[in-house]
Amino acid sequence: MLRYCFYFLSFLTIVCVYFIFIQESIDNEKTSTILPIQRQKLDSSCILANVIKKKEDNNPDRITLVLHASSDRINEEIVEQIENWNAPVSLAIAFYEKDTIETIGCVSSLLRDLKNQSLKVDEFLSVHFLIENANIDCNRLALKAIEPCFQSNPSKNENLTAFEISTKLIKYPINKARNLGRQYSSTKFILVADLGHYFSQNFEKKMRTLANSVLEKSPKTALVYRIFETETNATQPKTKMDLKNLMELNEAFEFHHTFNDHSIQNLTEWFETPESPDSTSIQFFKEYNSAKWEPQFVSLKNIPLFDTGFRYPRRDNTVLRWEMCRAGYKFAIINDVFAFHKGLKSYTEMNFLNRVRRRLIKSTEEAFGRFSERMDLQYPKTRNKCPLITAKSNI
Repeated sequence: MLRYCFYFLSFLTIVCVYFIFIQESIDNEKTSTILPIQRQKLDSSCILANVIKKKEDNNPDRITLVLHASSDRINEEIVEQIENWNAPVSLAIAFYEKDTIETIGCVSSLLRDLKNQSLKVDEFLSVHFLIENANIDCNRLALKAIEPCFQSNPSKNENLTAFEISTKLIKYPINKARNLGRQYSSTKFILVADLGHYFSQNFEKKMRTLANSVLEKSPKTALVYRIFETETNATQPKTKMDLKNLMELNEAFEFHHTFNDHSIQNLTEWFETPESPDSTSIQFFKEYNSAKWEPQFVSLKNIPLFDTGFRYPRRDNTVLRWEMCRAGYKFAIINDVFAFHKGLKSYTEMNFLNRVRRRLIKSTEEAFGRFSERMDLQYPKTRNKCPLITAKSNI
């Protein structure tokens, strides 16, 4: 009797293994044939590229807007940003380790809905997923990304304490996401920005024309545009005249004006320069002489990568400008065009971010050490040509 039981259990085991093998084969076949999603396992991360893919465009001379976001920040507001940009967009979305596999499907489903609702989103948006989890199966995630969603999308910071929210911010792999969005951009020129940044009328057209002219001759040039912030309910400025009127009403300011990290001189002359509807020009070249300056710019796609050792919100963005200075880049301030962010940071929000930054002091000091050593190895000739940056600097 025991012998027959043994034979029966052995038979069941073989059948189970067979069906598991068959199912895995079917899943793998699905992911390799019906999915346009590229899959890559990198360290402890899974990368799914082109989960949403823009329509084919044979014009490599356009400017791709490179965006990044965490999974809980994706909503309908991104449609307005894409329609405002009116050119290719490469969006990298990072998922937290605690996100469920169903979350991936729900974010994909939302993006497909937005793509169906907007002709501009359908034409221009490409989306890539970054999932940081050592135990994930990229093929399974790729399949989940095309399945319907049967739960609500993740809500941002619902029922979390201030400490838990700050922990989420620190864990967000911001520079990995920026690099991913840039990696899968399909044009010669890029502009790396954040969600909620909007641009003046014909921005991409004007900058594209200038980039083709300037960057072909001087590839190590960053075409810097001025950036502002407006009151939430202010009319969106399309031209310099619109912007000037808002500033006179105290409804628009230079971006993060309380920190002075984005301030650029000669603003009065910039406003007085006649505005062209189709082209723009260089106002002047600005020396990179302050480690706090964080210029926003259009460049060639081959600029250095963002240093992933720096975490949000402690100089994760500025570090690229430091390296560009060491690499010999020039910063050209451009006439006419500008960007703006709707809404001003409150003192409560600024104080909260300062508390988050204090939690990053030790890791930032370590990142500074590695960064400084790498800069001196890669760019020894420019050691004395850029601002002195140390972990003890007030930045």
